[in-house]
Amino acid sequence: MRFLHALFGVVLFGVLLMTAVIVMYEAILGTHDLSQQVLGALGASTLWGFLAGLGLFLLVFFYLLTGVRRRRGDPYVAFKNENGTISVRVQAIHTVILELKEEFPDILNLRPAVVQGNGFIDVSITLRIRGGEHVTETCKLLKQRVRESLMDNLGIAEVRHVDVDIRDLVPGRQRAVSAPTAQPRVEETGDAGEDYRGVG
Repeated sequence: MRFLHALFGVVLFGVLLMTAVIVMYEAILGTHDLSQQVLGALGASTLWGFLAGLGLFLLVFFYLLTGVRRRRGDPYVAFKNENGTISVRVQAIHTVILELKEEFPDILNLRPAVVQGNGFIDVSITLRIRGGEHVTETCKLLKQRVRESLMDNLGIAEVRHVDVDIRDLVPGRQRAVSAPTAQPRVEETGDAGEDYRGVG
């Protein structure tokens, strides 16, 4: 479809370019001989004039028609087992993964992508996460939860890789560190309430 659109576009461009050259040529020379000759040749025969007009109309029509993009159907991933083929909508996989964001408060945004292989899928997740010492552990736990969630919700066990790509790291909240509180010194007292001091 794209090839036909490009082909019709080239032909249409050529026709318009030729028309522009004729108009500019006659404007410079102040004559209309060339256009009259072309129109006269087409007008001399009703059939050729009709065919020329129809051809130009169809050229514009097919150029516009091939330029309209058809809406693609929702993509699916398919898995084969002993009972047949199971197809799962990719959007359903995205939804399951997006729901995991609620389990990780430090993840501000995540965007999943799914690539199907031969009997398996690869999942890649782009993260916007709050920085800190927890980042590595959070990514590790997220990978584990992706596998578990796809299995529990969609029955997909054929997950080969789960890759996490941190695209944006937001500075984490600084925790206020309080200075250690000095412990009051307690003096030992005797029974009479006086300070107890050892006698040498």
